Amino acid sequence: MGFNPPPGWPVPPGWEPPAQWTPDPSWPSAPPGWRFWTDTPTTTPDERPETVAQEREPSQPRPRRHLALFTAVVLALAAVATGAYLLVWRSTSGGEAGSPVAGQLRGTYPDRPTVGWRLTAAAVFDRAAFVRPDSTSYQYLRPGFIDLGDTLITSAVLPQSDRGATLVAVDTASGAIRWTADAGFHPVCANATVNGLLPCLGQESRMGAPGAAPPPYVHFLRMSDGTVDRRLPVSEFVRAVEVDGSAVYTMGYDYETNTRSITRGTVDDLDATWAQRYHAGDGDGSCPGSGDSVYDGIDRGVVYSGNDGGMVVADPADGERLSPEEVTELSVFEGHGFTARLCGGSDPDAVNTAIVDEQGRPLRTVSGTPAVPWLVGPTADLPYIVGRTAHDFLTGREIWTATGGHGNADLHTVIGDTVIGGGRGDGPLAAFDLDTGEHLWTSDMSAADVALSDGRRVMVDTDAGMVSIDLATGEREWTLPGVGGGQGTGPVGDGFAHATEEAIAYYAPTGGPSVTPGRQDGTAPGDDESGGTVTRCGRTPELRPVSYRAENGALVVAMEVKARCPGGDIVSSDRLKVTIRDADGLICSAAFDFSQDPLIVGGDTSQPTVVELTFEGGSYVRHPNSLGDRSAGRGSDGVVTDASASGTEVVDCVDEGTSAGPQNTVDHGALTPRRAATSTDAGAPNCGGEADALAALRAQLIADEPFVRARLADRWVAQLSSKQPGLVAPDVDGRMVTWTPCEILQQHLRLRGQYPEVRLVWSDDWRTFDLAGWWVTIAGVTFPDPAAANGWCDARRIPVDECYAKVISDSRDSRGSTRYRR
Repeated sequence: MGFNPPPGWPVPPGWEPPAQWTPDPSWPSAPPGWRFWTDTPTTTPDERPETVAQEREPSQPRPRRHLALFTAVVLALAAVATGAYLLVWRSTSGGEAGSPVAGQLRGTYPDRPTVGWRLTAAAVFDRAAFVRPDSTSYQYLRPGFIDLGDTLITSAVLPQSDRGATLVAVDTASGAIRWTADAGFHPVCANATVNGLLPCLGQESRMGAPGAAPPPYVHFLRMSDGTVDRRLPVSEFVRAVEVDGSAVYTMGYDYETNTRSITRGTVDDLDATWAQRYHAGDGDGSCPGSGDSVYDGIDRGVVYSGNDGGMVVADPADGERLSPEEVTELSVFEGHGFTARLCGGSDPDAVNTAIVDEQGRPLRTVSGTPAVPWLVGPTADLPYIVGRTAHDFLTGREIWTATGGHGNADLHTVIGDTVIGGGRGDGPLAAFDLDTGEHLWTSDMSAADVALSDGRRVMVDTDAGMVSIDLATGEREWTLPGVGGGQGTGPVGDGFAHATEEAIAYYAPTGGPSVTPGRQDGTAPGDDESGGTVTRCGRTPELRPVSYRAENGALVVAMEVKARCPGGDIVSSDRLKVTIRDADGLICSAAFDFSQDPLIVGGDTSQPTVVELTFEGGSYVRHPNSLGDRSAGRGSDGVVTDASASGTEVVDCVDEGTSAGPQNTVDHGALTPRRAATSTDAGAPNCGGEADALAALRAQLIADEPFVRARLADRWVAQLSSKQPGLVAPDVDGRMVTWTPCEILQQHLRLRGQYPEVRLVWSDDWRTFDLAGWWVTIAGVTFPDPAAANGWCDARRIPVDECYAKVISDSRDSRGSTRYRR
């Protein structure tokens, strides 16, 4: 990767600009779309060969996320603006601030937190007790909750009574009860929502012989008000329901036949994709365990169901087993495969672990339990660590053996670039470098277990309460008496909460939002070590995209912001115009107002500030699955709502307003490690020019095509829209529109925000369309027949003329491929 100067820039070959360098304003402007950092020189627009979208190779599937079963049930560049230059650097070294990973606290805790809000169970009803709404907590009255971002879900029960549980939805920002609902005797809820609905299994009271009680149902509760949108009957042996993207899974166990069951389907049909039954282990085929700890869940690489005495691990695509026998102690390693303890054997104390690749092929069997990859980035090249020795996952080659620390305690938990050992009754905690095995520190305390982490520090359970330890130095930072880990403590919203039977207490972050986990010299983004005055710089700051996500019909872009003056900057413009492009064209463009809440950016000694810019509908033209590392990306269900930046984007930042904020500040508490801002532009959609809109449509088409051909072709789907430029026809809201490429694109993005599973196709690519030149939006779920597809449209109250059943195919003609609604 080298610097690629535009034509006419008088720099020698191989030269790279130093930090804080800016081009001479007299130099010619770079051509539109110029890539300043490339592997090979960029040609000018006139020299570029014409590209054909269909010739682009799809990117490789995104690596799978890690899964740590025992922590939870599931757990640059340069942009040249008119009259101003903005240099945005692309660093090739590690340690850049990124987004937090699944299971990580979203906010940081450099200082001891205090209670932000406290909700008592008595506020739900008299003598109530909080219980986590899962398949085992009711039996033991274990308190807890499910984190859904801005909402916390728990249940309230009346102990020692036959009163059914009441589901409780709590606003994580304020602690206010949003709604309560009844959904069966002991409702068991999923850990995620689908299309704004929370699936909960209504476990009816089952007295007497099997089959005597009414059948249980999966209730789909509207997150807006807790009302039941629909309910689907299930077998009395089903015990859990889970969600992954648009897919809904159920898990169960039949005691009479000793079989486990897993289904995958949709909100309309719970086994629409597949249904499988698996014989459970018994006798010599079982693992040592009580069976009281139940594990049911889904990760993009595996779906699993069972308990500590054995579980089945299957492929979410078809439900086929990935391990021929029952296993336990499952951990998934992104991009490599998984590890699992083998059941059976003559010695119940022996721990033999299978190392299995992504296709379910056993690579080897090792003695011992590998360290759990708890909080790791999506592209981490992880070894497996048994005892104190790290091995290459695919080859088994020994990489390093840790030395130092106290005794020979096993290493058990990976957090970013650090692996933790000790504690758990095995001496004091110690930390080692994940790449080299180098001993980093040994703490002066013993801990029961690791409880939470914001990525820069780890919070552990001790007799004194929860203790925070700096991941880089091992120093104790603070102690929170009376708060422990376990199921009753976990991430909630931007912070964490601790639940008891009597109350749930929320602890807000004391620092900025968290970033990719790891030591990174112990400095969190936004920490300013200079101790000096931060002064308004007077020069446009440097911006670099970090990640994208689709949220509530908008595109949220996490941007690193760095001052171009050594002493920092105060950004207080009432109209800062930010435009982002990549090699495929425009991504988004909007203005932001920082005048009422200025952005304080640290100086040279600070890490970049991260600002989440929300580009509202109409101000963006690209969906995350066509951006960065997700272009043509697809998971097991194909629903993609976020992406990491590619590092090749061009950011154009122009101050079009006035700055009325402070000239300087010495309040380093005002430094903004992470902030959010929403675009102020309103009115007609901004797609750039027609070429930008067409380029965005083509990029979306390319990103969606692999999924359409693999999962949707030759099946019944619901068609939501078909438009071509020049058509005069109403929109779904009845508004008459002359359809331009921009209008077509914006309607597709609106539908995508409303139904995340939708996809875009081009009528010329499929024989079941008789007319050429039409952009067609379809739902990304399949149905067994046209009536079911039309039922999907009916359930969403989409106008009859806008949504109907269609077969997308290039292996047959159009006859019989369309079924209109009546």
